[in-house]
Amino acid sequence: MNSGIMRYVLVVFLGIEGVWHLGASGTGAKRLVFLALATALWLVAAGVLIRSSRWLQLLPIVVLASVVSCALSLPGAMAGFALNLVAVVLACTAIRFPGDIPAVRNIQLERFWESAPATPGPPFDGRLDPHLGHAIAPGTQLASATRIRMHGTIKLGPWFPFVAEEVIIAGRGMVWAGTASIFGLPVCGSDRSVDGVGEMDWRLFGLFPIARSSGSDTSKSALGRMVGETVVWLPSALAGPEPSVGDVEWIGEDDGQVRLLIDSSGLSTVFAVNRNSSGQVAAVSFPRWGNPDGGNHRFVDFGLVVERERTFHGYTVPSNIRAGWYFGTDRFAKDGEFFRAEIDGMKFL
Repeated sequence: MNSGIMRYVLVVFLGIEGVWHLGASGTGAKRLVFLALATALWLVAAGVLIRSSRWLQLLPIVVLASVVSCALSLPGAMAGFALNLVAVVLACTAIRFPGDIPAVRNIQLERFWESAPATPGPPFDGRLDPHLGHAIAPGTQLASATRIRMHGTIKLGPWFPFVAEEVIIAGRGMVWAGTASIFGLPVCGSDRSVDGVGEMDWRLFGLFPIARSSGSDTSKSALGRMVGETVVWLPSALAGPEPSVGDVEWIGEDDGQVRLLIDSSGLSTVFAVNRNSSGQVAAVSFPRWGNPDGGNHRFVDFGLVVERERTFHGYTVPSNIRAGWYFGTDRFAKDGEFFRAEIDGMKFL
């Protein structure tokens, strides 16, 4: 059954479950608890109907409270247990596909975006930066930040769908925040590298931690990723006599490949940008700190394949990508590739 239809079935079922709680309310304190649960279920149903992102966090709390209330009312509340089980199954079914995953608002991402400089830079002059002529239209204001909407799939064993937003501020960092549907269950969180400090935090239903990481290795890996994504999606950070991404040196071009050395926050990295005959970016690769095989952290070839470009507000950038470890080897296709994304929209500041 179509997951959009299942969302409406979930709305109806939550309404019915609310009516059951109302009918089973009894007297005294129990009546007040069941009345509160009925109201909460109806509010969550309304949130699902209007596709509010907050229902992801509210639904498990309300269902857990309902289970506890039913446990205190045994044996007469077996129907309540059954209703809660069906509610969980319907919720998982309703968010199986990318278009049905609500994007949960991430506070860190919002605050980071609000900290971006509001005044754009000067117009782009291709005569000063010939390597960027394909990516930036002449006269386009040089942006210091971008906000990106995307969807795609991520490999965590099987491939799972996700929706996400990302903010990149040149010279400061990035925050990537998303929601993935893992076997139908929403996992929300973020990866970030801000002012040289990296962190990862992912939670089931946005509440229960399932993957967290920080420390020097995480920071070093996230910093390399941040600079790489700046090269891909914020080419204005490479422009001008004092590029905002850091110290940039164009070190060579041959056979359609441009190489540049970027020193950002003390990490020096050589990026290889491959272009086709029309100037379109075909691939970007660089050594990135990590341990994709679970061993010791070290620099491993990382990169992305560009399948399509699009133009947003004067910037022509990769819009459909596949990314992963062991780039340029047979292992990339076998067990290195883990991320596929399509850009839905971009803003620039």
